[in-house]
Amino acid sequence: MARVFMSCNGSTAQEADEDRSLTRSKFQYSEKTDRDEAQYGAIYLQIQEANKEADHSLDFLCRAVGILCNTLLATVFLGMLMVLPVGMISVGVKYLSDCPKQPKIPIYLLVGGCFGILFLLVVIWKQIQYRRYDSMDVFYDAEDADRSSRLTDIVLALFHVVWLGFGTYWVFEVWEPNYEQLLHEPNNWCDKTVYLFAVCQIIGCYALVCLGSVVLFALCICYKYTACFDTK
Repeated sequence: MARVFMSCNGSTAQEADEDRSLTRSKFQYSEKTDRDEAQYGAIYLQIQEANKEADHSLDFLCRAVGILCNTLLATVFLGMLMVLPVGMISVGVKYLSDCPKQPKIPIYLLVGGCFGILFLLVVIWKQIQYRRYDSMDVFYDAEDADRSSRLTDIVLALFHVVWLGFGTYWVFEVWEPNYEQLLHEPNNWCDKTVYLFAVCQIIGCYALVCLGSVVLFALCICYKYTACFDTK
């Protein structure tokens, strides 16, 4: 009887531990869900505030893009995007002399990768700084105190636009080159890896530009023709 009683007590204690563990897991999941909902709800409230304070469409777009770009999702996306400029540098260095048909293609990848890493690091650093402030207005006031920071952003953005244009011209000017060296034309070839990587990189950049344009267009439509961001 004692053994049976001890076995029953052990089973009861084990079931109680399992119930407490299950309850704790449900509580943690509920807490995480509430925290995620609160985060996205705060983003929506910030966009509503930007809609109320904006003087015109361009002002609203700048404020809304600033809010979206400083979210955790945007930070993770930028971190993943860091793979692209690292790959550009690697391919550019490895195949620096393997595209005599257009020797500027590896240089385009190398230089673009270096400035791409610099640009992403600056953006990520600003996102980290943004999270240290209590409100968007304080962040903007701190930004106004540092004009050189905005100048750096403008210069880097313009450089990437111009450099992408040069790269597009250099890459598609020789479409499609010989991928193996010819005996009678030793300089009329380009390594397949470096050339196709440059093509994919350029197409990817234009795809990101199109995606950003769609987001901006959607925000502009919501601002001018709907009331989804109006505060009640």
